[in-house]
Amino acid sequence: MHFSTRNNRAALVVVFLAVSAVDAASEHLEVYVLTGQSNSLGTTNLEGSDFEPGVHPADSQTALFWSNVSTASSDPKHIVLYGDSGGVFSTLQIQQGDGVSPNFWGPEFGFARTLFDSGARNVAIVKLSRGGGGNSFWLPTTGHMHNHLLASTSASATAQIDLALNAAQSAGHTFEVKGFMYLQGESNNAIEAGEADIRLQSLVTDVRSHINANYSNAAESMYTVVAEPAASQSTANRVTTAHLQGELGDNRDDIAFFRTRDLSLKSDAIHFGRNAKLEIGRRFADAFNSQSWVEAPHRLGGYSASEGSVNAIPHPIAQGLIETGAQVPGVTMQEINDGGTPAWRILDNSRNANPGYRDTLGAVDFQEMFDQGWVLTATAKVVRGGGLVLWGVDTANDPGWGVAGTSGNLNGFKLQRVNGDELEVALWSGATPVNLGPGSADHYHTLELRGAAESSLFDFYIDGELQSADLDLTSGEGLAGFQNSLVFNSGSVGGTGLDVYWSEVSLHVVPEPSSCWLGATSFILAMLIHKLALRKSL
Repeated sequence: MHFSTRNNRAALVVVFLAVSAVDAASEHLEVYVLTGQSNSLGTTNLEGSDFEPGVHPADSQTALFWSNVSTASSDPKHIVLYGDSGGVFSTLQIQQGDGVSPNFWGPEFGFARTLFDSGARNVAIVKLSRGGGGNSFWLPTTGHMHNHLLASTSASATAQIDLALNAAQSAGHTFEVKGFMYLQGESNNAIEAGEADIRLQSLVTDVRSHINANYSNAAESMYTVVAEPAASQSTANRVTTAHLQGELGDNRDDIAFFRTRDLSLKSDAIHFGRNAKLEIGRRFADAFNSQSWVEAPHRLGGYSASEGSVNAIPHPIAQGLIETGAQVPGVTMQEINDGGTPAWRILDNSRNANPGYRDTLGAVDFQEMFDQGWVLTATAKVVRGGGLVLWGVDTANDPGWGVAGTSGNLNGFKLQRVNGDELEVALWSGATPVNLGPGSADHYHTLELRGAAESSLFDFYIDGELQSADLDLTSGEGLAGFQNSLVFNSGSVGGTGLDVYWSEVSLHVVPEPSSCWLGATSFILAMLIHKLALRKSL
């Protein structure tokens, strides 16, 4: 690719970028558009000298087009800029700032670097962010940011998305607009907060339609990822904004939402600093890498560490899970490349936290499970102590299983390392634990509960081998706080020395025969064969 190096801050940097940018006559670019307010822009004040993003091989290999809008803008027909890339693509770099933030850079750095580490190449980012303001600025007709992106108000204006894509075409490149990234909401007033989902959905539709109409359906498969606004629980408007954006992500197959509330803010209590900006960018990339997993038609919830690569293991938050206990002393929750096996580590020495992750389930999910059958899967290695995987349903959401009790029923696995190197697996419902023998705890094992359609019965498998048949899910005692969710955690509120590497935790419905008849038939036959074998041995 041929990139401009305009606006770099030192001649040495200019020379370096000029010689290291990808130089090819024609490439097929994967384009991602980033917009939002100041945390999308990325402020650099209140950080002293340690505000820069550092250096990474992706920086010289990623194309960046930017046109960042000043807070002085309000008129859709007269847009004031902080700065731009001169109407061309350059390489990934810090952008022009203003006032107390003489430089701007945001999630684009962590995003590009994570994609690069996961094997992506020819990535191009179009950054069109603003210094602040509510989502009214992104409304058609009256919103200057909508006009800045799409020239929807003034016929004489140039849509910056068009300017970027035309620049790519002029350089001989083809492209697909794979993603739209949105980080906005801190400044929403009550009206803007109450329509946060509707307005965002409309913006996504406008962007996709515009690109498809002008660039041969280049955004047909565009996926949108939304980051939770900063300080999302600090005011009623921010709570409403985050809630509605999250619901939109839950209800749309082409939109994802992830939380940021676990990340530290600067002293102004509203802007993310260097490390948080890099992490938010990483979560954007993790969400795109995990799209096929998160939006799989038969997946109801869970986590998979293998959706990126061993160099870019996705964060569970980026796959839509809620994190608990991560900020407690003695807790470590992080990615790990375990000898080539990507996994997510939960280490609990807190003595009081029970750290882990939760995915919310609803009545529609349970109805699908009841109608089609279900599979709970956990693939993990217990390094020390143990861990817990559970899914739960209460009486209000019971589709016909016969759930009872004020807290409903829970079912899942309790994993424990015993006798030095042996893995012991027990069911929450109280069946006799299974010990896999000497050395078994040093390896990954896949545990499954396979539930039958229109029945409360399920079977228990370890590494594909049937352990127990015709167990009843209503025998698993419920716990307050665990209803209507899928969780995996350390399994102890008094945890010490608990260390588990989680490769996958998932809850799926069994594919319908009409869409996957061979897989479903094989699944049913396998269950019958194992049941017959077990009963014969008894």
